[in-house]
Amino acid sequence: MKQSVIVASMLAFCVLILAPGCNKKTETNNETFGYEYYKGAIPNSYYIYNFMEERALKVSGKPFMVVKYDKITHNILDFEFGLSEVTQTAVPGASFGVAPEPTLDASSIDYQEKLGLVSPVDLLINWPVTAWGYQITNESLNGGGLSFSFSGYGSKWTFSYLPAGSMTGGAVILDYTTGRETDAANSINMLRL
Repeated sequence: MKQSVIVASMLAFCVLILAPGCNKKTETNNETFGYEYYKGAIPNSYYIYNFMEERALKVSGKPFMVVKYDKITHNILDFEFGLSEVTQTAVPGASFGVAPEPTLDASSIDYQEKLGLVSPVDLLINWPVTAWGYQITNESLNGGGLSFSFSGYGSKWTFSYLPAGSMTGGAVILDYTTGRETDAANSINMLRL
């Protein structure tokens, strides 16, 4: 009987000692996520189509991206993407024009100083992407590196990045009334800061 009481007391003591440690692991779970910042030095462009399915507006600017990733798997969990120093020009030969893209002042972007963003800013993909019901698909590349894609806002965006810190990407139009399209699948170029 005495041994049962001693064993039960020791078990209760162990539970009291170990339980707070379990809670600490749960609280620090956010350490498994990291953020990376990418920026392009050369302006890249995308196009908006009119209702005749013609390229009607060319939007150019220096690309930037912030990605939230899993430090263990390196999968992209969320991202925000846009253009800085935006210019907008009508495409010659289009039957009809379209309204210009809305832009933001660079000071409204949280990481404006870190990325050196200059107004006007065109925020193309705003996080949290997954909260809006969209899904990010991650894949490994044959030659090393990773790729992720996202379909939403009338376009499919695909980006590939290498461990050395370079990222390329682009958009393919899915819906001519709401989508955007780049010249090629890899026409957007950025480097990790």
